[in-house]
Amino acid sequence: MDEVLRSQETMIERLGRTTAEGERSAGIGKVYRQQERNARAWCGRLGIHALAISYEVLAHRPDEVLPRIAEFLGVTGNLAAMRACVDPTLHRARNGTADANPVE
Repeated sequence: MDEVLRSQETMIERLGRTTAEGERSAGIGKVYRQQERNARAWCGRLGIHALAISYEVLAHRPDEVLPRIAEFLGVTGNLAAMRACVDPTLHRARNGTADANPVE
């Protein structure tokens, strides 16, 4: 989420507009993290299986997470097709945490 917010700030700056820097992003980030916690808890209470994947790791080291995604979806025979869909050039706002846990 922090990367998305930084990307949005950059886009706004390119358009020549200003924001209440930091305050707005921090507030949105906080709300997002709370919603994510609520969603995880809700899925857990209902017994719904969920899988969280780091977009940065998916974009730059897809071979680490695609087998796990394929297994989760039950499509283990489609790894090559899945790999062909990953375009690392779409990951522009990086925070340098590609070494983070690929599956949360």
